[in-house]
Amino acid sequence: MIAIERPADRQALIVVPRPMPPVSTVEIALILALLIFYAVAELITVSFPVAVGWANMIGPLTLIATMIVGLASALRRDPHAIWGAFFWFRVACGVYYGAGNLVALSSDQATSDYIRSLYYFSDDEILKFNIVIALGVFFIYLGAVFTQITLAIPKQRKPVIAIYYMMIIFLVVGGVARYGIILPFLLNLQEGILPSIVSSIAKAYSAGLMLLILLGLQRKNILFIFAILLVIIEIAVGVLLFSKTDVMITCLCATLAFYLHRPKISTLIAAVSVSLFIFSTMIPVVGFGRNTLIRDRGSQSATIDDRLAIIQAYQVDGAINETGQRPTGFTRFSYVNAATFVISQYDIGLPTYTLANVAAVFVPRFFWPDKPNLTKDGTDLYTRATGNEGTSISVGLFAEAYGNFGWWGLPLLMTPYGIILALMSRAMSAAMGRREWALLPVALIGVQIGTRVDGAYVIDVIGAPVTLALFATIIIAVTRVSVKT
Repeated sequence: MIAIERPADRQALIVVPRPMPPVSTVEIALILALLIFYAVAELITVSFPVAVGWANMIGPLTLIATMIVGLASALRRDPHAIWGAFFWFRVACGVYYGAGNLVALSSDQATSDYIRSLYYFSDDEILKFNIVIALGVFFIYLGAVFTQITLAIPKQRKPVIAIYYMMIIFLVVGGVARYGIILPFLLNLQEGILPSIVSSIAKAYSAGLMLLILLGLQRKNILFIFAILLVIIEIAVGVLLFSKTDVMITCLCATLAFYLHRPKISTLIAAVSVSLFIFSTMIPVVGFGRNTLIRDRGSQSATIDDRLAIIQAYQVDGAINETGQRPTGFTRFSYVNAATFVISQYDIGLPTYTLANVAAVFVPRFFWPDKPNLTKDGTDLYTRATGNEGTSISVGLFAEAYGNFGWWGLPLLMTPYGIILALMSRAMSAAMGRREWALLPVALIGVQIGTRVDGAYVIDVIGAPVTLALFATIIIAVTRVSVKT
């Protein structure tokens, strides 16, 4: 049963859902069917090698269909499932491991050569990667189902601060962190070490921007024009900083705002489509700029002039790769090359050790000045794959789990990941259903965690939820003090 309240300030309806299963029975049945399909394909390809190609096409398409079914089922059961990390896990999984795996097979020869320039994988290696993905998704679902059996939904609370005031607080506090600390640091205007806590505080600016868009849509006044202007500026700054995450979060905030204003599937599809178009258009120059900075400077810091020069170089001929072609934005969604490389390396007795520095996640750099660089695994992997230095690559969570522990890595690492996704999803969907706008920055961190299936386990599965829990605890404590005062 869903309870609907009509607030006096004419905001959108508040929907307070009862606890729902994080994964539908149909999803589980589809992923099990996909695993059976792959098992049969492995047997058939022994006698009919041509079947490998068909399996590599049908499998990712089935994965995409499974994710779409899961998205539709989640929204049908709970309109605020869109705030859950699990919702965006499904989106990212379909894009990166469904469509992304198809790009490597269905693209033209030049694009295929570009993808294979890192590691020339075979069709059999793609099939094994697809099996790793399907098995990983199964264990994530298993972890999510476990939370439904053992845990109850948090007790309901009422919002304590109006949306308008929360918008101002978020824009001011987050804006100071983003434009007063992070931006000058990345533009070489100040020196030192940037604490990760500042980046988390800066997420409040994205939350304020989302509320500004929502208020502009509701009131149909100059606020909407101002909001669109800030969105354009944010995307431009994200490109200038060569930050894929900044561009993605801005697009997600706009998507969420439009869906909140008009909670219909058609609105969501349209908003996601526009966001994916913007993201895929901007991501090639972002990736080129980031790789150039890492290769030439060894860090992400550079002046405005240097960054503009890199963008100009990309526009002229800098993005042309060793195959003589300019890669499209869709190739950035494919992780087949790096993933198959790591899987093949493990199979010949050369595992990765990306979990070695997991303890560093729990200790701030302030207390550990020589704290290991947790992003170094990506640059080391690129050197290991190519023999060159100067850029960073990611293999995604599924291949990373296999690269560390083989097949055992999937239940060991993906089951806890499913538990984390389900817990965050239930908590944030319930909080946003009650319009607890104070927790909006925390919800956006959860959304980002859900999209990071292409990320690193230590940073995105262990570190990010720790940050989320810390911020949620602080915000809840502050709001309770506000109520008492």
